[in-house]
Amino acid sequence: MNGGFLVIEPCEGDAAFVARELRAAAPGRAVIVAASAEAALGLLDAGTAVPAMVFAAFDLPGGSGLELLGELRARHRFDRVAVALMGGELDDRQVLTCYRLGVAGLLSKPVRPFELRDAVRSFVGPTAARALPRRDWPTCSAA
Repeated sequence: MNGGFLVIEPCEGDAAFVARELRAAAPGRAVIVAASAEAALGLLDAGTAVPAMVFAAFDLPGGSGLELLGELRARHRFDRVAVALMGGELDDRQVLTCYRLGVAGLLSKPVRPFELRDAVRSFVGPTAARALPRRDWPTCSAA
């Protein structure tokens, strides 16, 4: 997954949408999906690869994307990985904490494909994302 993406999203439909858009926007880069922060940290700790960028839902089973961000920053191997959190409205304190921990971006759901491409372009590199036609975000039945 070196140079690839890690998507952490408990809703299967949302995870599939983000993964599909990232694969289309950055062909050739691996996209790994985990349903929880615990599963994602397990994958990261078990492997030697470091993702280029992480896209995590703010609301995760057993925790939050904010807690995950803190865990990644505490692990030296992942402390410089770009992390974008996806979710609903956050209060001012949550937003400040996100930026204090070095979040790369906050994306409001429903995330649009161009927002994913812009995040990849900004934090992975301008040649990493290509233009794609507009697609709509699916509705998560678990929400």
